[in-house]
Amino acid sequence: MGTRRRDPIPIHLGANAAGESTGLAVGNQPALYNALVDINGEEILVGRRPGLQPILDLDEADKGIDGLHWWERFSKLVAISNGKGFTMNTYGGGHTDLTGTYFPAGNRVIFADYGDEGSGNLYAADGGVINSISTSAVTEMADADAPQTCKFITVLNKYLLGMKGSSARVYRSEVGAPTDWQSNYFTAEAKDDEVLAIASENMELYLLGQNSLEVWEDTGADSPFARVPGGYVPSGTIAPYTFKYCGEPVNSFVWLDN
Repeated sequence: MGTRRRDPIPIHLGANAAGESTGLAVGNQPALYNALVDINGEEILVGRRPGLQPILDLDEADKGIDGLHWWERFSKLVAISNGKGFTMNTYGGGHTDLTGTYFPAGNRVIFADYGDEGSGNLYAADGGVINSISTSAVTEMADADAPQTCKFITVLNKYLLGMKGSSARVYRSEVGAPTDWQSNYFTAEAKDDEVLAIASENMELYLLGQNSLEVWEDTGADSPFARVPGGYVPSGTIAPYTFKYCGEPVNSFVWLDN
């Protein structure tokens, strides 16, 4: 069995430098452990790996974090723990408790930012009713036509979309109205498998099942969503939460295969 080494990396500005990355140095300089080293031509940079130092204690008796989301529009970190919602907008500056406790503790939470129009809220799915998050409160989606057992949500062209658990259906809100659903849905049909995860990227909607991936688009018709011609990949997943989009240089979705 191999052994793990903990070799210090000397850096110019010390382990507590404010910069995102610092140049490597030589000699008896302060050292940084658990670093990410990036070589760019002749330049060598070392960045601090995130997660090594606590920045906030939510005081939830070590219940763990079920969801984290950086809310770019408000420059806030949203955290879900022990069924409760919290926001933080300054490093080490404490947190704000969101009113409302609608998240079952221990369920993974997926977020979708609707943007400035409509309610302007952040939406969250955890296997039950979709929740709406404002800067001060968490509220349950009141429309009974919205999916009631939703694990994944996303936003595309001002539609809020959510999958219905244990089915091939994906539900959509009315355009520009994320709280108005009216039982609108479409069904993944390329394979006889359930939709396990959904995501949107590059103006397309991706439906991942156990045995297939389908690519859909908004056609602008009365029934707006249709599968892209050739939008089918014969590969599914056994781990839907691994379904993530990677930017440059990959520019593609990645996931753990079935």
